[in-house]
Amino acid sequence: MVSVKSLYIHIPFCISKCAYCDFFSVTGFSKEGMDLYAKALSREIDFYLKYYNPGILESVYIGGGTPSLLSLSALKTIFKAFSKNIDENTEITMEMNASDVTEESLLNAENLGVNRLSVGLQAFSDSALKLSNRRGDREDNLRALSALKSVWKKNLSCDLIAALPMQSKDELFEGISLLTENNISHISLYSLTIEEGTPLYRMLEDGKIKYNFEKADKMWIQARDFLLEKGYDQYEVSNFCKNDSFMCRHNLAYWNQKSYLGAGSGASGSIYDFEKQRLSFRYTNTKKISDYVNFWLSFDGEITEKSLDFPLWQKEELSKETLIFEFFMMGLRKSRGVNLSDFEKRFSISISEKIKKVMDFWVSQKKAIFYQENGTAHFSMTKEGLLFLNQFLEEII
Repeated sequence: MVSVKSLYIHIPFCISKCAYCDFFSVTGFSKEGMDLYAKALSREIDFYLKYYNPGILESVYIGGGTPSLLSLSALKTIFKAFSKNIDENTEITMEMNASDVTEESLLNAENLGVNRLSVGLQAFSDSALKLSNRRGDREDNLRALSALKSVWKKNLSCDLIAALPMQSKDELFEGISLLTENNISHISLYSLTIEEGTPLYRMLEDGKIKYNFEKADKMWIQARDFLLEKGYDQYEVSNFCKNDSFMCRHNLAYWNQKSYLGAGSGASGSIYDFEKQRLSFRYTNTKKISDYVNFWLSFDGEITEKSLDFPLWQKEELSKETLIFEFFMMGLRKSRGVNLSDFEKRFSISISEKIKKVMDFWVSQKKAIFYQENGTAHFSMTKEGLLFLNQFLEEII
């Protein structure tokens, strides 16, 4: 049986849909509907944990959507499903919208066992938040920061997006300064990606807004440099922390190409077994929430290998070529890069001559480095090289 130590749980409910968001979420739901979803979700989690028998999980991440919209009873239902597979060392992250941050919600999260909050602030500009159809405003963000500072004593991560439309450079830096002045231990600083099919994409296509991508890139770089000057470590392209103890262990599982379970409508999971060279696969759950709920509430199948052939799954078999590409795609997002010895152990082959030539060229251009750590060879992008990661990946295909 493969080793699975991470669990992602998807809560697809939002009060409003942000204009830039392409994650799966829905609006127009009821409390009763969310409670039923939580029951179905608990059944799915229970099945996976019995089938894969992971023992104590290293991380659980509850994302969305907006998990903080769930009732306390619904959250208790979900937490009960994995309660036997966690201990005091398990990282348990829950995302929370700034508008939902209250003393009560923070205490409820702590009592449930959450030890890491990820709070979406995104911007401190009312005009940018309004254009993005973001729930909450600048005052909500300021109020949330104040409540977090006074009540929440465990790990905390806050999200910001650089260069949202209608956001000035001064407003971006005001937001970053507020986080650093409040000694936030982990900051995710994202560059805006305008995904096809989103309302923001349509506004741009229709000429309703203008967007200077070059200016936006410069704003993100300047914001990154500011965080580095403030003593934060850029341990991944978009993620910064005070020290290694504040790294997001759940996301590191993704970037280190470790197996993880995904539970919930629209959630994905990846199962790898490099040691036995068994077939690796990725699955994605249906986005039809009613089908998902009905299936799991009525599920009484035996726990066998065949019972993994769920009718609501989309399953993608991962070839060795795909896995090798993803090894570099995910691993090189980290500032520490990839372990070359781990590559050979994982795939039972040496790195191809084509990839070696590309790596050597990038090193010669000072966009990447080779280095030794704990007696093993590593390859990583430099601070500037990270900006061109997609180009590197195109060259190794």
